[in-house]
Amino acid sequence: MAQSKGFFGLRKGSTKSLTFSTLDGKQITKDRVYDVKNPRTESQMRQRMLMTTVGAAYKMLKSIADHSFEGYSSGMQCMRQFNSRNLNRFKQAAAAKGSVAFNEYKDGDINPLPFILASGSLPGFVFSFDGQSNLQIVGEKENADFATAEGIYAALGVQRNDLITFCTVIGEGSTSNGVYTYKAERFNIVRLYCDKSGAVSKPADAFTISTNNDQASISMSTAANALTIKTGAADFGAVIQSRKNDSGWLRSDAVMIVAEDVISGVKTANQLATYPVGTELILNNGPMANQGNASAAEPQPGVSPLTYTVPSGGTKQIGISNPNGEAVTCTVKTGTQYCSVTNAGLITNTSTQNVDETATIEVTIGSAKFTVTATLEKQSGGFE
Repeated sequence: MAQSKGFFGLRKGSTKSLTFSTLDGKQITKDRVYDVKNPRTESQMRQRMLMTTVGAAYKMLKSIADHSFEGYSSGMQCMRQFNSRNLNRFKQAAAAKGSVAFNEYKDGDINPLPFILASGSLPGFVFSFDGQSNLQIVGEKENADFATAEGIYAALGVQRNDLITFCTVIGEGSTSNGVYTYKAERFNIVRLYCDKSGAVSKPADAFTISTNNDQASISMSTAANALTIKTGAADFGAVIQSRKNDSGWLRSDAVMIVAEDVISGVKTANQLATYPVGTELILNNGPMANQGNASAAEPQPGVSPLTYTVPSGGTKQIGISNPNGEAVTCTVKTGTQYCSVTNAGLITNTSTQNVDETATIEVTIGSAKFTVTATLEKQSGGFE
């Protein structure tokens, strides 16, 4: 990663070999990654699984997660906070043998897990699922006044001009061969702006309510001193409190909760088993550069070397390789008057000449034949 400058200003996007982004108002250029190696150890596999899980979640939750961390600017800084905090959270859960990740290999969809969605200094809300998997908050105050906007805000513990944001994900999960797959259908956001004052005919009149899509919903009801605000059915979600101040926006902490039935019986180990640990290592049966099927060569008989010098009256052993235990015969073909040879390949110099002589010996190993040349040194003490 390097800081760079562009003639026409800051760039975003990718070229054939580079990717461009901005960080704190500066241009950042990185080499584009084309092929990520498979993890080669179990710890690398677990890290890859965590990164896949958190990365997929950020992609789905980006419209909230890219500005939900108090004290950090929108975009890259908040993305880093979301990624690092959730990675650390799940690493700790892994150490405690808890649920750490549900993304199988190359699964780019969000999975229902307790992601840290926001962080800040506001008190926030205690949120939960009711019996119908509706995400809800309950505001309760003795002698609560639900006939005025101020009374409703007091019961909820918020101030005028605060925002209450319900964030929920709904989708469909299934298990095949023990591997859990979740397909998110939508990310619902319902925002309540606490901008009213005075008398209200019903609790909803205390808020300006907006949503990100027509399928998102909210309902409110009162009972005694309690006000309950809930969404439609969801699989997991959180509620965030926001407040404007002189230096920017304050947030509340919000860790998403998951409806129990959505991940009932899901085992992290089943997802983990889909990651191809070490498949690129040759010694772990990974692929070779040339994937052809070479046939195993049979061991072959042989003679080495093929030339020998035998001293007068002495012997030399022919080097015979007979890996298959075949019949061996050795025969003097020329120079029988100067030497002899055994079938084991022992040459004996019998020459009585006063000059060096030459003999040829045929060595037969099974059906293979080899010709050996022997130089037979002259008899010691002989005359030229």
